[in-house]
Amino acid sequence: MPDGKRIVFEHSEAVRSRRRFSSKTLLSISANGGGTPISIMPDSLRGASPTWSQDGRFLIFSDRGQIWYVDYRGGKQPEQLMRLRMGFAMEPSLSRDGRYLAYTSNESGKFEVYATRFPSGEGRWQLSSSGGSRPRWSAQDDEVFYVEDDKLMAVSIDAQAGFRVGTSTQLFEERLVQAVPFRFSGYDVTPDGQRFVIVRNAGTFRPMMTIVENWSVEFK
Repeated sequence: MPDGKRIVFEHSEAVRSRRRFSSKTLLSISANGGGTPISIMPDSLRGASPTWSQDGRFLIFSDRGQIWYVDYRGGKQPEQLMRLRMGFAMEPSLSRDGRYLAYTSNESGKFEVYATRFPSGEGRWQLSSSGGSRPRWSAQDDEVFYVEDDKLMAVSIDAQAGFRVGTSTQLFEERLVQAVPFRFSGYDVTPDGQRFVIVRNAGTFRPMMTIVENWSVEFK
């Protein structure tokens, strides 16, 4: 949570099913590691990619290819942000001022980064042009960062007079770790917007085989 007191994380449990291999939910636990994790999701929904509004009022997440949010001042019942006729919406990222939500969708047949008003879900602007995913807002809400292949991109945003999208530029190239597609961004932006935190592989994994000769001697 924005106040730093609790952490929300995705939890999976193996289940036997023809259609899925795990049951996912969002749990909350004290940031100091004490206490027992508690579920913050109704049984009918499975949460992924959780993100909070800066004031702690809204929790936004994706479920079954759609984006949902919970208003903790308005009854705590999940509401669907938008209903796509085709494709999926995932990886929500809320602007610092809480007015716009960036997300990843393949509604055009290709995964691109889009933005919409929050929490109304009105309007839709495409931010990437040659594919994109894993959006993050800058500290001043004047840029959205996203990943295109192995390139970290930035696109300028002017939301003061309407919503104007600038030209995307490449910041640098970096092979980001993504353990699970569309559920782990592999990077983040510091609150002051001056640095990127990037997850890298610790090293190249090299499978090893140990061959023991004359092993029977050990039992004599």
